[in-house]
Amino acid sequence: MFQDIDKVIYKQIIFLGLAIMFGLLLFGGGGLVLARAFWSEGDILAASSYILDTPERLNFMRYLQFLTMLGTFFFPAVALAAVTPKPLSFLYLDRKIDGQHIIMLMVMLIIVLPLVNALMIWNQGLHLPESMAALEEWMRDKEAQLGSITEKFVMTGSFTLLGVNLLVMAVLPALGEEFIFRGILMKWFSRSMNIHWAIILSAFIFSAIHMQFLGFFPRFFLGIVLGYVFYWSGSLWASVWLHFLNNAMTVIMYFLVARGLVDIEPETVGTIDSGLMLLVNTLIFFAAMYWFWAKRKEFRL
Repeated sequence: MFQDIDKVIYKQIIFLGLAIMFGLLLFGGGGLVLARAFWSEGDILAASSYILDTPERLNFMRYLQFLTMLGTFFFPAVALAAVTPKPLSFLYLDRKIDGQHIIMLMVMLIIVLPLVNALMIWNQGLHLPESMAALEEWMRDKEAQLGSITEKFVMTGSFTLLGVNLLVMAVLPALGEEFIFRGILMKWFSRSMNIHWAIILSAFIFSAIHMQFLGFFPRFFLGIVLGYVFYWSGSLWASVWLHFLNNAMTVIMYFLVARGLVDIEPETVGTIDSGLMLLVNTLIFFAAMYWFWAKRKEFRL
């Protein structure tokens, strides 16, 4: 059934759907069974209801997040690549990125951050029509809840938990989400539409699937940047690296605050209050994107 799967998209779609279902069953269902050997039923139920008032319950949520990322994104993408003749080539992981690109990706993170923060402020200021006030209230409550959970995750001074948080919130999302959204979905879309629309559509789904409505536009923008960085570099490692840096910076910043090494609000890092400076930063961003375009590799998804 899956013969020539690397060339036939509908077979890839079927296989990926089956792999996601299997991954959720294996890592979700199996992981919950295994969890009972380490956590009490009360802690599991409380944590599942987002009552994270003890270290044990927080650790269970880290464990659950790990399983979710593994089963939903990383495992299905790797499984699909594994049944193709050239797994690394299928996910564009056989193409290296040079030192110049690595340094530029680190610079890009610094340049992108103020734009992401500006979009976040604008996004949070948007309001639905009066007739949808109840929906907006639910969205804002959900956003506040997710933000509170994330802060509890990352606000730790433990080096051990720093490593766990980097794995769960930076390494696995960078790999799994880039494999799925850029390595697979973007490729599928590019077969039936212009590459720019493929980048935009994959970024839209990337943002929407996070279900964080008040952060939709900054994540959508970041998804577009990741798409172009991948396409112009010719290697998925480029977007994986930028994605990792973005997530890891947040984790490390909260760790530094928890250790008392810095005294700042982590979510405000990179925010530019001056409109003129933001305009200058935007121009620098376009210059950086031009650099990636000028150094682009000739390849087709």
